[in-house]
Amino acid sequence: MDDEEFIRDLGKKILSRAGYKVLTAGNGREALDIYRKESGKISLVVLDIVMPVMGGRQCIPELSKVDPGVKILVSTGYFSEDDEKEQATSTLPLGFIRKPFAVSNLLQAVREIIDRE
Repeated sequence: MDDEEFIRDLGKKILSRAGYKVLTAGNGREALDIYRKESGKISLVVLDIVMPVMGGRQCIPELSKVDPGVKILVSTGYFSEDDEKEQATSTLPLGFIRKPFAVSNLLQAVREIIDRE
């Protein structure tokens, strides 16, 4: 999920070509609504940290209320040391990928998080 339509469409194209079924949302509120309806069919949520309406930082705890085992990949250009510390202490299956990223890095990060127990 990303608030920029071009980035969302590109991500959807990349992941679809790799064989994944992709649902998109333009902000965290939309993603949360979709996840509530489709959580049994969703293996991974990809979030941007900075978005209108509800950003990734606000969306992550809300997603975990719906499903404590939700798997999340945070894709952002705003990755800080605090984010790394938060990831290290989080009980959620979180991963981070910095923008801009190579297609191969995105696909690898997605696969690694989906495969985590």
